[in-house]
Amino acid sequence: MKHFDRTHYKDPEHYEQSIKDKGCSGFCPIPWVSLGVNNNGDYRMCVQAAANRKNNIRGQCKGPDGVTMRIEDTSIADSRNSEVMKETRRDMIAGKRSDHCVRCNREDDAGSNSRRWLDLKKYWQEFDIDDAIENTAKDGSIDTEEYPLLDLDLRLDNTCNLKCRMCGPTESHQWYTEWMKTTGYKKFKAYDHTVNLEMQGSRAKIVGKSPYGWSDRIDVAEILQKDAPHLKQIYMSGGEPLIINQQYEVLQRYIDNGTAKDLEIDYNTNFTSIPQRALDQWKHFRQVNIGGSVDGIDKVNDYVRYPSKWTQIKENITKLDTQTEDNVTCWLTYTWQILNVLSVTDIIEYCLEQDFVKFNRYSQSAFFTYHPVHNPAYYCVTSLPDPAKEYVTKYITDWMNGWFKEWCDSKPRDYKMSNSNYEMRNHGKIRRDWDNGPDALYEITCKQLNSMLQFMNARSTVEELPEMWRRTRILDESRGENFEEVYPELAVHIKKHLGISND
Repeated sequence: MKHFDRTHYKDPEHYEQSIKDKGCSGFCPIPWVSLGVNNNGDYRMCVQAAANRKNNIRGQCKGPDGVTMRIEDTSIADSRNSEVMKETRRDMIAGKRSDHCVRCNREDDAGSNSRRWLDLKKYWQEFDIDDAIENTAKDGSIDTEEYPLLDLDLRLDNTCNLKCRMCGPTESHQWYTEWMKTTGYKKFKAYDHTVNLEMQGSRAKIVGKSPYGWSDRIDVAEILQKDAPHLKQIYMSGGEPLIINQQYEVLQRYIDNGTAKDLEIDYNTNFTSIPQRALDQWKHFRQVNIGGSVDGIDKVNDYVRYPSKWTQIKENITKLDTQTEDNVTCWLTYTWQILNVLSVTDIIEYCLEQDFVKFNRYSQSAFFTYHPVHNPAYYCVTSLPDPAKEYVTKYITDWMNGWFKEWCDSKPRDYKMSNSNYEMRNHGKIRRDWDNGPDALYEITCKQLNSMLQFMNARSTVEELPEMWRRTRILDESRGENFEEVYPELAVHIKKHLGISND
C-alpha cells in the first residue's frame, strides 16, 4: 500500500480549504478509495451517483462493451477501473464537476454538507488531489495495488420489513404488490435488470431468477477477504441489513479470522429490529456506526415508514443508546421530502427531550444527518408549489426564532448535551462546535435548517406534483391512511395548485 505524506495539512478543515483553493471543488476521493455493490449485485461507484436518472447516469460500473459489471462475474480490481470510474477521475483531475455527481453538486450549491465533503474530511490523511494528479493515468485508470480499496458500500439484498412511501421494489421486496397497484406494471427495472412480477394469491412475487439472490450464489465473505484485504470500513444497507442473514455471515468471517478489531462497520437501518446477534457481533469490531432513519415522530413516522410503529422505534433507539458497547455510536438520519417537510422541528424537539448519551455524537449536526430526497422527483421538496414553500419557510423560520431560540436562551452559558461526555473506544472524546454552549448550538442548527430551506427554494420541479398526488391517493386507499389528516396545512396548498376541490 502506497504511503502518502500528510504533514502539510493541519486538520481536515485545512485539507478541505486546500481543495477549494486549487479550484477543484468537484473533487472527491471516492473514485480512488471506495466502491459500491448494489443490492442486485451490480458494482457502482457511489450511491449518490444514482440520482441523475434523466440522462441515464446511475454510476454503474461498466466495461468498454457497455455491459454492467457484477460481483458474480467480475473482480473488485477490474470494476475499479470501469468506464464510470475512469471518466469521473478524469473530470475531477481536470477540475470539472462530474455529471455522475449531480446529487452532491446540488447539495453543495445549497450550502449543505454533501457526501463529497464528508469523505474529503474522512480521508484527509490518506489521499488528496495531488496524489490523484500524480498517480492517475491519462485514461483515468489507477494501479489498484497502490490504491487499495479502503471503503466498501455493500448491499446484500432488497429484503426489508417496511414499505416506505419514497421507496420502491428495488429497495424493498415488500413493495412488489403495491408497485403493481400504483403503476399498473407487472415488472420493474433494477438498473439493467428487468424483474417480472405476478400475483401469487394476494401478494406479488418475482417470476424466474431474481437478481437479488446473488449473495446466496457466491461466498461474499471469501471474495472480500481475498480481493479487498485492506478494507477499513464496510457500509451495510439493503433492504434492511439487520434482517438479512448474509450480513451476519460476512461479519462472522472477520471475527473468526481475528481481523474484526481493525474494521469499522457502518449501518443504515430503520430501527425496527435490533437483534441480540447483532449486539454480540458488534463488540468485536473496531467501531460500529449506526445511522437510523427517523423521518418524523408519532403519526408522521407511521405514515412515511409504513408499517413501522413509533412506539417500537423509540424502544429500539433507547436500547441502542443504553445497551451497546463503547465502540458503538448512533445517529438519526432524516430523509427530507414533501411527506415530512415540516417534521424537522419535531425531530429536534424529540432529541432535546431525550438528551441522548450516544446518539448524534458524531453526526453531521447536533440532531441528525439530513438527506434530501432527489428521487422519486415527485417527493422532492423542490416539487412543492411556491405558496407551500413559503409556508414551510415561515413555519421553520418562526420555530427557529421562537421555540428554539427560547429553549437555547433558557440554558446556562456552559450548557452541553449529555452526549458531549460520551467517550468512544479508539476515539475518546471528540470536541464538536455545538459543545461550545447554547449560542453555538443555536447558530449551527439554524445554519443547517437554512441550508435545507435554500435547497428547497433553489429550483422548481413542481411539474412532478400531480404524480405525487396520484401515488399518494392510491397508497392512502390501499393502506387506509390519509395524507390530508397527517399534513392538512400542506394538503390545502397542494390541492389548490392542482385545482382539486376541498369539498
